[in-house]
Amino acid sequence: MVEPIEIRVPNIGDFRDIPIIEVLVEKGDLVRKDDSLITLESAKASVEVPSPQSGVVQEVKVRVGDRVSEGSVIVTLVQTDMTAAIESERLAAPTKEAAPLLLDRQRDPIWDPRHGEGQLVELSVAKRTEVEILSSVASGAIPSTLFASALTGSARDRLNQRYAVLRDTVLPPVVYEVYRLLRAFPLLNASYEHGSAFIYDDISIGIAIDSGYGLRVARIPDEAQKSVAAIEQCILDISEREAQQKLGVSDVTGTTFTISDLSSYGVAGFVPVLSRGQSAVLGIGEMNRAGEQIFSITFDHRVTEGRYVANFLRGLVERVESYGSSPSSEGTVAHCRECLRSLSDDQRLGGNGLFLVLGPDGTRGHLCSLCVRGY
Repeated sequence: MVEPIEIRVPNIGDFRDIPIIEVLVEKGDLVRKDDSLITLESAKASVEVPSPQSGVVQEVKVRVGDRVSEGSVIVTLVQTDMTAAIESERLAAPTKEAAPLLLDRQRDPIWDPRHGEGQLVELSVAKRTEVEILSSVASGAIPSTLFASALTGSARDRLNQRYAVLRDTVLPPVVYEVYRLLRAFPLLNASYEHGSAFIYDDISIGIAIDSGYGLRVARIPDEAQKSVAAIEQCILDISEREAQQKLGVSDVTGTTFTISDLSSYGVAGFVPVLSRGQSAVLGIGEMNRAGEQIFSITFDHRVTEGRYVANFLRGLVERVESYGSSPSSEGTVAHCRECLRSLSDDQRLGGNGLFLVLGPDGTRGHLCSLCVRGY
């Protein structure tokens, strides 16, 4: 007889006794590796716990409302001859151990006529969970979206000369500027809770990524927010680990504001969708031939209003455009060591000029007015 395998809660950082808000599987379900089993909710964000392997659910050990920590048993799985078929999206004959668990599944045929003949393709657990989460947000939030045009062509060209690897994107300076602007617009770093706005103490920006394994929001660590160069390196690291499916639970939890960049997909502009536990999400569209991009922001009208968000969006556009205000042939002109702005960039934003500073290693450099001020 095949021994069942206990699937436990993995390392979820320093969290303890986290409540379960959703149980995403039931006895008899076919589970693929990385399919979500449960959803946990901390004070700041919800996180799905994936299965480390494929199999058939023999028993669910938890229920909604239970509190779990690292090592808690979630389900037991039966390894069957079906495991390989699960991975390749084919159905095989179940083994003796798994057959009783699959009786309910046989009532849901893969081929099912609707308005004519066709194939009924079952969504993955991860996709169904995503739909449920977004539906819960849509049914509760009052979303509104604002759009703004940003002339970022010159900024892109200048940044191309200064990036280590990335090209033709303004995502690093957008992350950098959003992080600082949120200090002045805290209602966009918040969530709605029972008639009140819960403003997060920390700012934790996530970038939406999808490398074919489902949509996820990867967190930009606080230490990477110190400079545009550090953010670039962080984005590269996230992309590489996502492609290798090496992002851990701590990498995709705890975000308070999301940025969705579709500029490389030929999308001129779009309405980004709010995440649960957040009051705003920023979208970045494709840059056209005139060097113009559409920035869009969806916000929860229960937390703030259009004028407030418009001021945030206008400030972001001005800051990102300022990266291209100096000529690309400026040579050895001094720049801010953190955001790469020059003196003319700083003055365009009403700054007082560049400040000469000593770094932690004793090297001399400059900081612009915005970076000295911190927002």
